[in-house]
Amino acid sequence: MTRRIRTAMKMGANGRLWTWLGRGSVARLARVPTLRNSVWFQERAKAFLRLGYWPNLARPSTLAEKLLWLKLHYMHPLHARLTDKLAVRSYVEEHAPEIRLPRLLWNGDDPTALPWAAIPRPSVLKPNHASGYVAFLSRDADDAHVLDMAARWLLVRYQDKGAGRHYEGIPPRLLVEEFLGTVGADGSLVPPADFKVLVANGRALCVQHFTGRFQQTVRRMYDTQWNLLPITRHGGDGKPPEELHDDVPRPSCLANMVSAAERLAAPFPFVRVDFYVVHDAPYFSEMTFIPSNGHIPIMPRSWDRTLGAQLALPAVG
Repeated sequence: MTRRIRTAMKMGANGRLWTWLGRGSVARLARVPTLRNSVWFQERAKAFLRLGYWPNLARPSTLAEKLLWLKLHYMHPLHARLTDKLAVRSYVEEHAPEIRLPRLLWNGDDPTALPWAAIPRPSVLKPNHASGYVAFLSRDADDAHVLDMAARWLLVRYQDKGAGRHYEGIPPRLLVEEFLGTVGADGSLVPPADFKVLVANGRALCVQHFTGRFQQTVRRMYDTQWNLLPITRHGGDGKPPEELHDDVPRPSCLANMVSAAERLAAPFPFVRVDFYVVHDAPYFSEMTFIPSNGHIPIMPRSWDRTLGAQLALPAVG
């Protein structure tokens, strides 16, 4: 690393230099060969471009800073097991037996062994060792295309995509679950709404409500009593923040989801526990230890600090 870049990084540890340089300069620096393999720089640069401020990981105070700190400095022995979308099911059955799990229709490590004729349509295909990969197996799905896509999923090393060390060591497999959403009049598949409970040090902070997944996502944030909070997500990369959307009815199973999330999250400093609600019944979705890869863009900044103040970071040796 050149002396000039080292000096700039030292000067910029508190963010003043990087803010002065701006997004364009930071993005260009991230492509410099000397910095391309620097985890120190790359993680902070990605956060800066997404959050709009340079994260202070020496004295983290916002929720975004603390999540990035956890990503870089903390591992729990259960992280990999509970990140694994197959292995986590037994943990949920043990610690929150009242919460339903989507029916598991098939799992394996060879997509060509998938029993297409026996799989009910619609259903959902995804890998156990990554996030954001999903295929809806509808009646008119192109099975050959799905087969090719699934084979490529098994080759993905998600930990190498900046997702965090808790993805390491998960044996890649595929799973097919029942589809919990609805089928539109035109045959389109509409996923159920997501309810994502953010839990810090065993206590639920708030609940994110997501609709329109895989189309036009609408996010809302509530406290644990279902009061709408004035929080939106920053657009990232210079985009404007999302709009603050209208309220939605309180789910009748809210208390059950919050209680289950706190029990599932008890061993960890932070985890987001995701649920679906179908006919007033909560179904488990997944546990996410580092939402948005540690670059969670919360607006206004005051709420980023308010939520961050409620997360006590563990001591690491």
